[in-house]
Amino acid sequence: MRKSKGTARGGTSEDPFNIDELDRLLARMGAAIPEVAAEDDAIGAPEPPEAPPLEPDPDPRLGAALPEGPAARTGGLSADNHRHGRVLVEQLVGEGAVFAIDLGLPWAVAGAQIGLGCAPTALEGWLQVIQEGEGARVTGALAVRLPRSCDRCLAALELRLSGPVSLAYQPVTAEIEAPGETGLSADDLDIGWFEGPALELEQVISEQMALWLPDPVLCDEPGTARLRPEDGPCALPAAAGGPPGPRPSPFLGLASWKPPQ
Repeated sequence: MRKSKGTARGGTSEDPFNIDELDRLLARMGAAIPEVAAEDDAIGAPEPPEAPPLEPDPDPRLGAALPEGPAARTGGLSADNHRHGRVLVEQLVGEGAVFAIDLGLPWAVAGAQIGLGCAPTALEGWLQVIQEGEGARVTGALAVRLPRSCDRCLAALELRLSGPVSLAYQPVTAEIEAPGETGLSADDLDIGWFEGPALELEQVISEQMALWLPDPVLCDEPGTARLRPEDGPCALPAAAGGPPGPRPSPFLGLASWKPPQ
């Protein structure tokens, strides 16, 4: 006897034919009773198409690949201080605190915006802060993207900056604050300063971004990508379409003037 597709042999409301009667009629006629495949073994069901392979991200990183950093840790700081990028230097323990940096941190975005002069469109990296004497050393790696325009042809650009971070910070002392005295030596010029017990990482990111920002920003410099390649060659704009040039002197017509004889 063949398998039926219905749940009952005597027909259903969905199948008005009585399968048993048809089988008996075929048997009396001497005809072979065909086998009907079960629903889960249906013949002719098309196989689902294979999913297309995922295209690799043409630019998975922000620039040069960042070295992998250690896992985030508080280094003895309170959860609130760690969340806000505030490092109480005297409270650091062991290998210090490690911060994962991305666009989800308002203080990190604010620091990048201060250092770059505009809001970044992408930001990632990590910073590790270790106590060093009375101060701290900040190491790590950062990468950032930001919109800019070429300082030569005014074309719209995306500027990408990335690299390692290694900055030393010391607390401001009374000697340095003395009126009329800087209290700084040549060795102090590579040191950053912070007031009070806390080093704000917003300040660290701001200073690092300012150190990286090129001056000027040009199309053919490393780290720049044109947003509209059809803008043409990178050249000074023509007078008709570019910024106005210097105004001619109102006395230009008198250059060849001579008094009457």
